[in-house]
Amino acid sequence: MYRNLMSDPDQTCELLEASETVVKARCNRPYLDYFGESGEALGVTVDDYDQSFLAFASGIAEYHGMRWEQVVEGGDIVYTVTKR
Repeated sequence: MYRNLMSDPDQTCELLEASETVVKARCNRPYLDYFGESGEALGVTVDDYDQSFLAFASGIAEYHGMRWEQVVEGGDIVYTVTKR
């Protein structure tokens, strides 16, 4: 997932927690500018976009025995990956 997130040169992430079973990071959402003031681009809302990444990342995490969670906090999003 890290490589997907970091493909945008404006992407930044801060590691909040790391242990044998949990990794938690806060990342900015540089793609917000694409959605403008309306919060929509090409018929897709920013919430739709975030949910699509959640679906993508959750499926991969599940396949590898992990749980992926994400919480939007303003211009940031907090990702938590937990080993099952």
